[in-house]
Amino acid sequence: MDAARWTRIQTLFDAALERDPDEREAFLQTACRDEPDLMAEVRSLLAADADAHPMLDSLALDALALPPDLLPDGILPAEGERVGPYRIVEPLGRGGMGAVFLAERADGQFEQRVALKLIRGGAASTQIVRRFQSERQILARLHHPHIARLLDGGLTDDGQPFFAMEYVDGEPLARYCDARDASVDERIRLIRTVCDAVQYAHRRLVVHRDLKPSNILVTSEGTVKLLDFGVAKMLAGEDDVLDVPALTQTGHAVMTPAYAAPEQVRYESVTTATDVYALGVVLYELLAGTRPFDLAGRSPSEIERIVAEQAPAPPSAVAPPERQDRLYGDLDTIVRKALRKEPERRYASAQQLSDDLQRHLEGRPVTAQPNTIGYRTRKFLRRHRTPVAAAALVVVLIGALVGFYTAQLTHERDRAQREADTATEVSNFLQGLFAVSDPSESGGEDLSARALLDRGAARIERELTAQPVVQARMMQVMGEVYQSLGAFDAAAPLLERALALRRETLDGEHPDIAASLNSLAVLRQETGQYAAADSLFRAALALQETTLGSDDPAVAVSLHNWGTLLHVQGQYEQADSLFRRARTIRTAQFGAADPLTASTLNEMATVRFDQDDLEGAETLYRQALDVRRRHFEGDHPEVAASLNNLAMVLRHKGQFGEAEALYQDALAMRERLYDGPHPDVAHTLNHLARLYANMGEYAAAEPIARRALAMRIDVFGKEHVETTASMGTLAGILGGLGRHEEQATYYRRALGIVQAALGPEHPYAAALGYSLGSAHHAAGDSVEAERRYRESLTLHRQLFPDGHANTTYPLIRLGALLTETGRAEEAEPLLREAIALRTDALGADHWRVAVARSTLGLCLTEMGRYADAKPLLTESYETLRTTHGPDDDRVKTAKARLESLSALTE
Repeated sequence: MDAARWTRIQTLFDAALERDPDEREAFLQTACRDEPDLMAEVRSLLAADADAHPMLDSLALDALALPPDLLPDGILPAEGERVGPYRIVEPLGRGGMGAVFLAERADGQFEQRVALKLIRGGAASTQIVRRFQSERQILARLHHPHIARLLDGGLTDDGQPFFAMEYVDGEPLARYCDARDASVDERIRLIRTVCDAVQYAHRRLVVHRDLKPSNILVTSEGTVKLLDFGVAKMLAGEDDVLDVPALTQTGHAVMTPAYAAPEQVRYESVTTATDVYALGVVLYELLAGTRPFDLAGRSPSEIERIVAEQAPAPPSAVAPPERQDRLYGDLDTIVRKALRKEPERRYASAQQLSDDLQRHLEGRPVTAQPNTIGYRTRKFLRRHRTPVAAAALVVVLIGALVGFYTAQLTHERDRAQREADTATEVSNFLQGLFAVSDPSESGGEDLSARALLDRGAARIERELTAQPVVQARMMQVMGEVYQSLGAFDAAAPLLERALALRRETLDGEHPDIAASLNSLAVLRQETGQYAAADSLFRAALALQETTLGSDDPAVAVSLHNWGTLLHVQGQYEQADSLFRRARTIRTAQFGAADPLTASTLNEMATVRFDQDDLEGAETLYRQALDVRRRHFEGDHPEVAASLNNLAMVLRHKGQFGEAEALYQDALAMRERLYDGPHPDVAHTLNHLARLYANMGEYAAAEPIARRALAMRIDVFGKEHVETTASMGTLAGILGGLGRHEEQATYYRRALGIVQAALGPEHPYAAALGYSLGSAHHAAGDSVEAERRYRESLTLHRQLFPDGHANTTYPLIRLGALLTETGRAEEAEPLLREAIALRTDALGADHWRVAVARSTLGLCLTEMGRYADAKPLLTESYETLRTTHGPDDDRVKTAKARLESLSALTE
């Protein structure tokens, strides 16, 4: 039987049970019309249910026969009172419908302590009594060592139904683990025991529907007992603040929102997948120490939106620091699969969840991860690290190189045979190139990736002199590998030598020469040598248009790359023009739905984003995402990149909820794609931290930013340029927390790394310079702040002599500092220059221009030029209030400045 049919049978079975027995046949005739097999299966379940325990069925018949207004309205029994053969000892918990008591056998037959459950008299409606009876029936059919047993049942003297359960002297699961500081492995083993009990219930057609730690007790001996089956709830003790369930009831739906699945909060059909979701929530809480969502104080509609639409943070992102590395990877992925919004995408059973947890404990591949060769290889390497570490790296490198040449062949079919021959020669050389990874060749030395590359580069230079075409190709590829690792010093001579070899051995108009020009141009751009990069891009494009024609795919590559250079230089219109040309070529060659076309759409969107055209950027980012989703099946790096980019623009638009969901989707996808630390995962973590900072949730942002930084250090090393992006993000968050000395420390470290790697005159160094100045400014060190601002301003003017919007940042910050320190006359020309640059780049009505005008208004106010200041302050306040709303900090600042002026002129 497939899952869909089972789900339908179970839904019909539940619906039939909700009806009176004499109404069930008519219901089935209607619901199963023209499906006699389906009707027969539901009937058989109903018959099994009716035959399970006829004695228990009869115990409450008298009460059920009474109308609701005649049901007894007595109070709950007091300590010492008798209920059937039991004497009440003390209450264990109570709620609106009833209570649970610790009781002991009082008829002298034998000694026994039980948990006695009763309905409060005034709550005993027909529906509640039916639910109470249903729970008794459910418990009666469950005989499992980890499920609390039903022992007895009957009616009190005044006609109230009761039943006695096995009394479990234990602690709620989460409290038990925390009190003993249980390890991650111990927590996993406990939840696997719960999975076994739930799976047993599912096999007997029982869905718990309210799994949570307070319904899972653990004895002092470590025995797990699952309690409270059915829809009648056992409440936690009143003194247990954390575990008192907040019950929500609408119609027939009763749930604990913090553990409810999306289908529950939407009041849709409940199946075994609902329990799998709840197990995922419990697992999340055990591992991370918190629940996936904070629902305290939320309205029902907010709860529905959050549970049904919002993606939770991975457990490793919110867990205590000492657990984060342990949870990252497989455990994050296992939890994420259990918490899928769509029931059919979760684990198919509690048993499957348990099995995956066991695989994780054994270090074997888990089914929740993509079943790729790379993932399974990495799991193998973790169990057998030393002998094969270097050889594994070779496999990855060769795979990447083969992929590179395969892609080249795909897009250059007219040169396919020639490229195939060259690729064969390259492949043969590679097999010998990395033979040093074999322990027998390396003498047992465990070589790093960089050491292998260095040895390989030396062998290319030494052994391929008689094959200049292959030598140039290998130098080109090795140079690009070094470049991707950020080893620009090693990449440059290889790419330069490859270009020289091709010019010596190939026809002057050969396309490979243009490819070398392109690669070298990209390297020059990354190292901040913009003029040299521009010259190389122009040369590559001219050569390609002459030899290949203006509509060749290779021309689109050069247009695309050159456009990125103009973009970072602030030449937005020129960059957009090149991207449009590239898009036209790629659309004509490959179609509008090709990933290469989507790549250009993405760059066009980024240009609009940097011009603060957020609507235009969003439109293009969505188009790129749509193309990539339709082209790539399932998880793919380009889809994840598009999700991240779209989240970024929504974050800047203030649409934090949707942005968070997209970031979480991107993060989840990247974690599925890459097992272990990866730059793409760190990139999304970094963006997610910025989102929380934008929301003012700095305390939540800090651990995520630190995780991103730690991951980048793990991947690249402490002194790599890539780590500085996370340093900058963390610094900004620390500033938001008022920890300005720490903020300055991280900015200073980042600036030192960038200056060492890219040179002291790189644009990134200029940006970090004024950020460091802002940290000193906030800390009250105006002298050091002014020095950093002036250094940054000087460097910006050197880098962008024709003006650039980025130059306005040190201009405005320096102008504000000078105004604050009584030098408003010196500040005025700087602020007017900033206004002119922003107006030219963004337009006079842009909100960033309003920020600059507001700062100038403050400057003029300090100079006593109130008449000149008033229109600036008034207009800037109105603009910012319109664009950002009254609660934005920039709006509040502009308003305060205007009010101060008004007070001075009254």
